[in-house]
Amino acid sequence: MASPDWDIEDHQWRPTCFPHMRKAKLDRDEFLKDPKNKVIHSYVTALADLDAPKKALPLLQDKCRIGKYDRAIQSCLQERPGSRVLSLGAGTGILQLLAARGGAAHICAFERSHMLFRMAKQSMAANQHLLDTSVIHLVDRPLHMCYSQRPVEASAEYGEPVQLDEEADVLITDMFDHNVLGMRVLDAVDHAAKHILRPGAVILPAKVHVKAMLVDMRIGKVSGLDLSYLNSYRWHPQHEKLYVHRKSYLRISAPFDVCTIDLQTRVDALTTSGDEEDSVESILNSEKVETLQVEAQKSGCWNAVLMWFHLELDKDTTLASWDPTTDENNTMDGFGSSWGQAVQYIDETTVQGGESILLQVRQDQHQIYFETDPPQSRPHHAWVPRWHFDMVLDEQRNSTYENAVKNAIQLKRDMGQHPVQVLDVGAGSGLLSMISARAGADYVTGAEISAHMCDVGVLSEVMNGFAAKCTIVNQDSRYMDVLRKPDGTAPDMKRKADILVYEVFDSGLIGEGALHLVHHAQQKLLQENATLVPMAATVYAQPLEMRIKDVSGLDFQQANRWRWRPDYEGMELERCKDAWFPLAESSPVFDFDFYDIEGCMRNHEKRFEAKVSRSGTFNAIAFWFKLYLDEETVLDTSPYGNKGATWQQAIQFFEEVRVEEGDSLWLIAKHDSYGISFEVDDSTIDRMSCRTGVPQYDPVWFQRVHRVQQLNKELMKAVAQNPREYRSFAIAAVQMGSRPWDLDMDTDPAADFCTRFMS
Repeated sequence: MASPDWDIEDHQWRPTCFPHMRKAKLDRDEFLKDPKNKVIHSYVTALADLDAPKKALPLLQDKCRIGKYDRAIQSCLQERPGSRVLSLGAGTGILQLLAARGGAAHICAFERSHMLFRMAKQSMAANQHLLDTSVIHLVDRPLHMCYSQRPVEASAEYGEPVQLDEEADVLITDMFDHNVLGMRVLDAVDHAAKHILRPGAVILPAKVHVKAMLVDMRIGKVSGLDLSYLNSYRWHPQHEKLYVHRKSYLRISAPFDVCTIDLQTRVDALTTSGDEEDSVESILNSEKVETLQVEAQKSGCWNAVLMWFHLELDKDTTLASWDPTTDENNTMDGFGSSWGQAVQYIDETTVQGGESILLQVRQDQHQIYFETDPPQSRPHHAWVPRWHFDMVLDEQRNSTYENAVKNAIQLKRDMGQHPVQVLDVGAGSGLLSMISARAGADYVTGAEISAHMCDVGVLSEVMNGFAAKCTIVNQDSRYMDVLRKPDGTAPDMKRKADILVYEVFDSGLIGEGALHLVHHAQQKLLQENATLVPMAATVYAQPLEMRIKDVSGLDFQQANRWRWRPDYEGMELERCKDAWFPLAESSPVFDFDFYDIEGCMRNHEKRFEAKVSRSGTFNAIAFWFKLYLDEETVLDTSPYGNKGATWQQAIQFFEEVRVEEGDSLWLIAKHDSYGISFEVDDSTIDRMSCRTGVPQYDPVWFQRVHRVQQLNKELMKAVAQNPREYRSFAIAAVQMGSRPWDLDMDTDPAADFCTRFMS
């Protein structure tokens, strides 16, 4: 057998992301010379393309965003009858359909995503009976390879350029993300202005006004315990997308103006400049650096810049991606809620109320970047998934677990047990371990598979004075034992534990392997009379209609084919009540008694009836659980209660079926030891008569998913088996996440891929 081509240093290596990497330009050709980089680039691009239609669905449910675009488009076309329109980012198809309804003589629409292009075509076909879609021309070539008057050069990658019939009078785009410029909107606008728009053309929106405020988004005391070390993992290679009305934060400054991007001036300059590149450059000024003085309204510590924007669609219509007053009146009606807000994390800085803070703003073609004085320099080696922050800040979860742990320890004391040892599986930040020690446990062993979270847990226990009682083992608990290893290695635990505390549940209860962890613990790590916290769970299921019908009077039912995924997904139903309604009462489907773990591990199937109480289209099942921590203490993740932020509900999508009030919908619930799933009992329905005409999924998308999954298996196998392969992949991921636009990538998918490797 050949020896491995890597050594221990390769195995211990961690990727590093420096803040200054966002300013260091990448050479695309040089990056893609490496065959591995080329494969990774293609893989991430393919993933982004496959995810794009599903990520576009919230736009179709954003009434404010669509309504204001509709108003501005109608007003523009009334003032300029017979206009030829250029739509950039055809996406869902909504903008070109609104323009067609507004009376545009011709609409040329571009969409660089293959899957979004299909989505737009389907939207056009679905609305042929409502308006004249023949005026819409969906172009299946990249925008930069098309022109009207000023030719563009041929490309070895894309072939010969395409000449369009005529120049356009109006440009409409919503190629904006939470980063503002992360979808490379300025590149698209500049090319359109140089090669497709006629002089005097107008653009919607005309201007983009960027706003920001300084905020404190740190974690401090949680349940009376200091978890501030977790803040060192609160960073992002770009601006993180958040919905801040769902998050806990403290405002350090008032909102302030960051910059204004004048798209109309940009278009005017480029459509009238001819070949005078120097004059164009002086107007566009591709990189702008400005120093702002921001006053701190209160004393404290800030660690983030919260950014949002206002689109000036016309002189009467402004569309914002956030309104700071929403925190006060708890409404989302006044802004485009589908964008989210951008957060750039900064090294923690203490300020006094009234103090002036110098903040440098760098705005170039692709990003708006904030720098402090002195500049940020802390390197980052790991990224912690954001659900960790939501989880530790869930006071309901924390207090409920603490009550149950106290009860369990007191019960052991009452039975004469001394000492009391606790095993905390999935210890994470060490919070439940410290809660157990504070509740009276003599010794606590935490098992945590993530090395990064072990670092957090160990330091948190030291900072809170529990280092003598708490130990965290960086190991999968399924490989732990109380016996000395054959090679003489000391056991992972000195003796078996009296209490098992574990919080390793996903939205679907058992998807993170909770049953396997409890099963191994009972066999190897627990006393025979050990107490389990939690002790049991019940899963409930409910059929739903969760689909898009009409959008601004247009038919978008075909967009629902892009919802489906083979597995369930987490969703906070209580936060999107306008997007769904129940078709029947909820039903209990599975009871898990964790003391009978052998029974829980067996595959189980249950057929149950859902009596339809409201006519509609069945296309989803929501399921959630009650977690019984002990006989008296319960956590409920129902969308109808007052649950905390830790868990969402699990949603599984199906092919659409029409149902009528009074019908019996027969469903089959299944579970193995790793997950819960549902099926429709097809023997009880006539699908041909119940279909809506919307397929379960797009067939072309499904085929490409299968091909990408095969590539994913090969890549992950290489990464898992060889640390040097992981190293090369991680370096490429960090480069892509830091400067995606240099590699012709959008910001979000590249940053997401980077954080996957950093976690």
